[in-house]
Amino acid sequence: MDTKLTIRQILFLFLFLSLSTIFNYIPNIATYHDGGTGYISAIYSGILLFVFAFFLLTIIKKYPNKNFYEILTDLFGTLIAKIIILLYAIWAYLFMLTKIGA
Repeated sequence: MDTKLTIRQILFLFLFLSLSTIFNYIPNIATYHDGGTGYISAIYSGILLFVFAFFLLTIIKKYPNKNFYEILTDLFGTLIAKIIILLYAIWAYLFMLTKIGA
């Protein structure tokens, strides 16, 4: 298989995977605590996931062939983009630590 993943694809994949687990976590907790009304939170999280996917696809279409850092640099400037990337890297590191620990 000669298909190669770009850094952009890996970043967006990680973003989808990490945020989609948050959206899936909400219905599980609501079902556990509320019993029969858990379907409401499932509908709510599904709507949130579709809205998130719409915004992400809109960004991808608006900035073709650019990675996450280049998009942030265009929007906020170099310094703020580096700060956002640093905070995101710290968050990703802590997120992975909690997933591995669980």
